[in-house]
Amino acid sequence: MATTDDIKNSIVNNHPIIDIRSKTEFDGSFDAKYSFFKECGHIPKAIHIGDWNELIDMESNRLKDIEDIKKIWNELFEISDQNDIIFYCGTGWRSSIGFFLANMMGLKAKNYDSGFYGWSYYAN
Repeated sequence: MATTDDIKNSIVNNHPIIDIRSKTEFDGSFDAKYSFFKECGHIPKAIHIGDWNELIDMESNRLKDIEDIKKIWNELFEISDQNDIIFYCGTGWRSSIGFFLANMMGLKAKNYDSGFYGWSYYAN
């Protein structure tokens, strides 16, 4: 699991911080904002890779092919097994799908279970 300090270190060291929420959650325009969130938007330097459901084949209810996901991710950020990749969403459950896929790819990955909720409360 990633901590808020891990996120802060990743920001400073330019390690990938991956946002796996909807585009409107990422850009702060989400209409149905969560009442318990202090603010909206994203963690600084976060990379939006699309919503979690883009990792699922909705017809079969299975994860999409790992090689296809890796190809898409390589277009969005540099995949490296040298640095931790931290995945986050609002509160940690959606990002666990990205975390799981990254681990299946053999990458060093962590899930920031506090998500943007924790970041908005504890990091600022």
